[in-house]
Amino acid sequence: MTPNPPLIPMKIRRLPASVAALALVVLALPVPAADAARFGLETTRPLLVAAASGPQAPGSLFTLSPPGVLVETVKVSEDGKALILRLFGGSGAAETAVIKWGTLQPPAVWLTDLTEKPLTPAPPAIAVPAYGIVHLRADLP
Repeated sequence: MTPNPPLIPMKIRRLPASVAALALVVLALPVPAADAARFGLETTRPLLVAAASGPQAPGSLFTLSPPGVLVETVKVSEDGKALILRLFGGSGAAETAVIKWGTLQPPAVWLTDLTEKPLTPAPPAIAVPAYGIVHLRADLP
């Protein structure tokens, strides 16, 4: 007689409202902390899609590594002069994040806080604590 396999947690993803269904994705144990954090962000803050006009965007604004650091927020600053990025240490371990700027080439990147004011220049390699959030302000060109 073979033993029962371990229980496998399942991802439930919402589909567009027009579909009115749920999709289940099976995950193998153990589930890495960063995957669990990413799933939480995806389900509580779904990607918002809106119609756009004009030419197609030439590419990504930026890429972030390593995969254990998640982009929790990207928004225009309250003063309209910068992008605010919030990075979350979702892997459960302190990590060093590196942003490779793509179509956006900010003249300066700052560490900031909830006030969104520039505090100190951000280093090229950004220390992100385990389960912590780092706030960045990327000045718009």
